[in-house]
Amino acid sequence: MLSELRTRKFTTLFGCFDFDKNGVLEKADYEQFAQNLAQAYDLVPGSDQHSAMYNETMALWTFVLQVADQDGDQKITPAEFIDAYAALTNHEDTFQQLLMGYAEYVIRMGDRNGDGQLSEDEYATILWCYGISDENARIAFHQLANTGATYLTTRAMERAFAEFFRSDDPNAPGNWLVGPF
Repeated sequence: MLSELRTRKFTTLFGCFDFDKNGVLEKADYEQFAQNLAQAYDLVPGSDQHSAMYNETMALWTFVLQVADQDGDQKITPAEFIDAYAALTNHEDTFQQLLMGYAEYVIRMGDRNGDGQLSEDEYATILWCYGISDENARIAFHQLANTGATYLTTRAMERAFAEFFRSDDPNAPGNWLVGPF
């Protein structure tokens, strides 16, 4: 059974993707996320960068739909989302392959200067794409970089993802992955 803490974190994550706040995830929510990425990073529709970002974002939607849409209605309810993520995080191979790959996706999308890590500004920008306020994004960054680091590496993001998705420790820095919950 999923803990209350992990349920709250997964519910918060669901809310990040539910851009129109209609209580279900649909393809349009992921398309909105792609539009936010394009706006934040000045990706021109039709460019190779825009196409790669859009295709990767839509592949994420397809994956989430396949693993979470239990009734086949092309919509994902909070319960379906939480059940799917609980199952994904409890299976080691799947967790390593898919969710940790998502940590790398966040770095790839957010890293604007090509140094392979995220500065505070880069992290705030990527979280803005998820609908997180600048203030909450910066608080999240400092919680994740709790050692005083001025950037987040792929390794730090993988640790944060592992703590966010798997930890029942209320003090784990990774709980702040998408801001306060």
